[in-house]
Amino acid sequence: MYHIGELRQAAYCPRQKYYGEQENEGDGYDDVYTAVAELAYHYPELVEDPRGTVEKATELTEVESQRLLEEFDVSIASASLRNLRDTRPDVWTDVTEPLRENLYIQMDSLHGTVDKVVRDGDRYRASLVKSGSPPDRGVWPSQRVEAAGAHRLLVTQYPVRDDIYVEYPVEGEIRSIEIQEDDRERVDKVLETLEEIERDVTPRRTRHRGRCRSCSYRERCGVDSPAVALKQLGGLPSKSDVEEFGESVADRFTGLFD
Repeated sequence: MYHIGELRQAAYCPRQKYYGEQENEGDGYDDVYTAVAELAYHYPELVEDPRGTVEKATELTEVESQRLLEEFDVSIASASLRNLRDTRPDVWTDVTEPLRENLYIQMDSLHGTVDKVVRDGDRYRASLVKSGSPPDRGVWPSQRVEAAGAHRLLVTQYPVRDDIYVEYPVEGEIRSIEIQEDDRERVDKVLETLEEIERDVTPRRTRHRGRCRSCSYRERCGVDSPAVALKQLGGLPSKSDVEEFGESVADRFTGLFD
């Protein structure tokens, strides 16, 4: 059985997840990020009193408020949430007055917590709280897989909508995404990857090399090796390719120096 957070980790980089499992490392979030996530349950207060709400959230999570204030500009979140309240009151009500909070659900192959359950008539919607910053549009691809996992969990409890909220309290951003068939298939594929990792099968490297820059496993992974670099470029040219290239160059200069 896998946690929905593991879906995100393996979707981001299967190889990184593999090495993390070998070294028994967790998610990597520290207590500051836990305090950020706590802000998602105090949006009305955050709009009116950003500093006071930070102090409340850090007290609840046993984090020094100054650490949070130094790392994040909560005035940005306050302004964004005020705009949400004034321009999208339906969404504001959904995220500030959910039916349930922190609903833990367990299935045969998957488990995790749906941070908020929102009621919309006779149907329901999951909301996932993330402690980092959002992309310019939508949500990060690996978080979309996690959101699809949360949606799958909620389906076992309620008749659900096909869309889900992803909340970024650090910037007061609420994103809504529709869970489509390819998202459901992606969850199945990532679950297969997690099963392979559990069997100690080394997974493929990520194709997104930008993710490797800050990875502590890059040397172990060998992502900087010449062989991997050549593979990224399509590999070494074949003998016939070299001969064909040589003939084409020779043809271009034929007769120039006769």
